[in-house]
Amino acid sequence: MLLAAGLAGLIGSLLLLRNSAHALQGQSRAVPGAWLAAAFLQAMVMSGALLWGKVSPGVVFGYINLAQVLAVSLVWLGAGLLKGDRRPVWAAFVPSAIWLAACLWPQVLAVQPLRLAILAPLIFGPLLWSVADLFSIWRRRRVRAALDMAILVGVVAACLLATVLYAIAVPRMPDRPGAVLAGVAGLPLALYVTMLPFLMLSVVREFDTIEERGRREAALQAGRREVERLHAGLPAIVFLSRITIDRDVLHIERIYRGGDTLVVFGWAVEDLAGVTDLQGISDYGSESLVAHYRKTIEAGEHSWEWRIRRKDGGWSWIRTRARLLSVLPCGGAEVVGYNLNIDRVREAEARAMSTARLASLGEMAGGLAHELRQPLQSISLAAEVAQFKLQEGDVPAASTRLDWIVDQTQRTSDLIESLRRFARGAEGDAGGQPVCVMTVIEAALELMRGSLRNAGIDVSVAIPDPQLQVHGQSVLIEQVVSNLLLNARDALVGRPAEAARRIRIEAASGPGHTVRLALSDTGGGIAEEVLPRLFEPFVTTKGPDKGTGIGLSICHGLVKGMGGSIEAWNDADGAVFTITLPAAGVDAAARIAQQAAAP
Repeated sequence: MLLAAGLAGLIGSLLLLRNSAHALQGQSRAVPGAWLAAAFLQAMVMSGALLWGKVSPGVVFGYINLAQVLAVSLVWLGAGLLKGDRRPVWAAFVPSAIWLAACLWPQVLAVQPLRLAILAPLIFGPLLWSVADLFSIWRRRRVRAALDMAILVGVVAACLLATVLYAIAVPRMPDRPGAVLAGVAGLPLALYVTMLPFLMLSVVREFDTIEERGRREAALQAGRREVERLHAGLPAIVFLSRITIDRDVLHIERIYRGGDTLVVFGWAVEDLAGVTDLQGISDYGSESLVAHYRKTIEAGEHSWEWRIRRKDGGWSWIRTRARLLSVLPCGGAEVVGYNLNIDRVREAEARAMSTARLASLGEMAGGLAHELRQPLQSISLAAEVAQFKLQEGDVPAASTRLDWIVDQTQRTSDLIESLRRFARGAEGDAGGQPVCVMTVIEAALELMRGSLRNAGIDVSVAIPDPQLQVHGQSVLIEQVVSNLLLNARDALVGRPAEAARRIRIEAASGPGHTVRLALSDTGGGIAEEVLPRLFEPFVTTKGPDKGTGIGLSICHGLVKGMGGSIEAWNDADGAVFTITLPAAGVDAAARIAQQAAAP
């Protein structure tokens, strides 16, 4: 039995030596190497005793116990190294050296009480210490193999202690009870020698696995902290969220958010702790956040602009761009994206639109002067006639002239109001509302009538339904139509005198709850090489002294911002611009779909 245990321990020690791990702190080969020597010593002594039978029982007992003392000391050494104690390898050989020195004294092997008195501390001391260390490893690192080994070592220690105490109490045992006791003592000893190398190998491997997992988690956390540190310096907020939409209810589980929230949102990161959808401080306009995320999931990518109330009470504009990362089995989705503060962008766009409006007013100045001068001349003439009639006593004739003066004054006032509204532009926070198409076109023509008449241009309007309405902002639509009229005028002025100079404006309901407004001219059309880039900034067909190239780009942005689209192409006579806007009364979801489909 002890020979088989020694051979099994030999194999286990070889495996431990071959699979030595980092957990033993550079001494991983010394520990299983010494264990291999102990198992080899035990196997050789038992082989000699069985094969030749000339080895005395005392020698067998001494050298077998020498192997056991060394094995127990190695368990103590390995457990200490795993626990983190820095124990030198040579300390494991001290108990073996003490036992070897005692065995050289003949009386030690001959006198059983003396033999046991020396052997018991050398075995039980490291055993109990090892059990404590292994329990500590299990408790601190949750290494299950360490608990199993501690239980086994404790059972072996208890069996050996019972055997030692029985041997001391009954020095001389009959042959049969002695054989039974030897078997009882040999069984745990054999199990002990056989299993310890394998258990130590499993403890080391599991310890290394846990350590490696801990190192990976530490590296992951360090990487995450570094990413968060880098993102904290970005003037943007990067996010990863798990989105679930249950009908019209949005559930957002924030997985990650990094960036300078104070710069982007106007709130410190601690102020937003636990906040996911910014309810109460956000304004998404007519389209809800649910609709935006639903479009992101359906189209794979989506962007939108919204407002957030800063901590100081003001408002900031945010542009969010989100992309679908993955669709989850539960029906939700993982969405990644970023938020940018676009206050400066919006201010720049507002300045650009204001510049474009002022440029349009400058181009309309001649026509506007004529439109204002004509009613003023009429008023002046009517006032002189009314004064003359009063002097003659013809009160009815004077009253008629005064009524004419009132009408012309109202006309002038309306023209000035249209001019003032056009120059002021739309309110930055104004939302869309029903707008009568005919009213907007008449307002734009009122501003442009003099300029178009001076250029000899004939304007025709064909709107079958005078009550046709779109969803948008009247001032912005008026600005777009005025810009298109100015461009058509410039194109027609360059035509030969005998060529027809006509502008036609049409409006009618379009497919999918939309309204299509078309403006065509007979100006010869747009160069084919310019058409694909017509709505890009600083693209113009005019000379450097006549155009900046931002008018159509601004028109494109204004129409798209209202959920519509604008297109241009050439027909047989000239250029055709088509504006498509949502019809009034269309719900938010339909407007989102139209806006996403707009080029």
